[in-house]
Amino acid sequence: MAETRVNPQYHTLRLILGDQLNIRHRWFEQNDSGVLYLIAELRQEATYVRHHIQKLCAFFAAMEQFAGSLESCGHDLCYMKLEETLRFDDLAGLVRSVCSRNGIKQFEFQSPDEYRLRRQLRQLQPGNAISVTECGSDHFLLPESEFAQYIIAGKHNRMETFYRKMRKRLDLSMEDEQPAGGQWNYDDENRDRLRAADLPDIPEPLVFDNNVEPILRRIDNSGIEHFGERAESLFWPVNREQSLELLRYFCEHCLNRFGRIQDAMTCAHDYRWCLYHSRLSFALNSKMLHPREVIDAAIEHYEV
Repeated sequence: MAETRVNPQYHTLRLILGDQLNIRHRWFEQNDSGVLYLIAELRQEATYVRHHIQKLCAFFAAMEQFAGSLESCGHDLCYMKLEETLRFDDLAGLVRSVCSRNGIKQFEFQSPDEYRLRRQLRQLQPGNAISVTECGSDHFLLPESEFAQYIIAGKHNRMETFYRKMRKRLDLSMEDEQPAGGQWNYDDENRDRLRAADLPDIPEPLVFDNNVEPILRRIDNSGIEHFGERAESLFWPVNREQSLELLRYFCEHCLNRFGRIQDAMTCAHDYRWCLYHSRLSFALNSKMLHPREVIDAAIEHYEV
């Protein structure tokens, strides 16, 4: 994929952050040769706190994979690796440089999940006469504009109450405004421990073989501090296809017992690190999967 582009015909630059890898976002519904997408490995994002090395590798690997998917769909892309972005003090400097180099008239970004980044991008001045547009990430089940209807400031808000409101809003396992089966939750039944007789039934986890050696070298060469155990191959999903495969695996092999022993731990099994957990949090947090996809898949499998 192209890592730098110089084309004065681009009129719009769209920034994609590392946790905005949603191929079904409204941006990608149509191709526009005048739109340039920017994905960048940034020291700013790798160092604002110390991260686990596997988290760094997973995000950079997923970003590269997503860039490849966009290009294969015919979108124009500027993907910048760590060694290219080190000369910029921060994200704002990088955006201004790309805008200037490409004669950009419009800069667009999706609302970041983090307040830190949201404030930075809302204050960003990409250049003279360049307009700025912010749009939603198309990811969350409750639009931010409706938060006040569900969460009352200054009062005690319980997750259970919010959960019930969202089930009603989305009509998830509901029957005439009441939960299917007659209960809102089964928390009292979800506190079982793993017994010796349960251990042989723990399923072998689905893992992937994603080579991240080049990414490790980039991180090392950039002097980025981190913690945790290094792995030249990541078994976490780093693209949408792997994420969907892991979701299917969870529904078929783990969902049936996940609830009952979701809080259980053991030292007596090789798969103690995963047990019946979905391991989908990275796929969801990076937006490779939409939360409604996961909910619908679980309900569909349960109802079969």
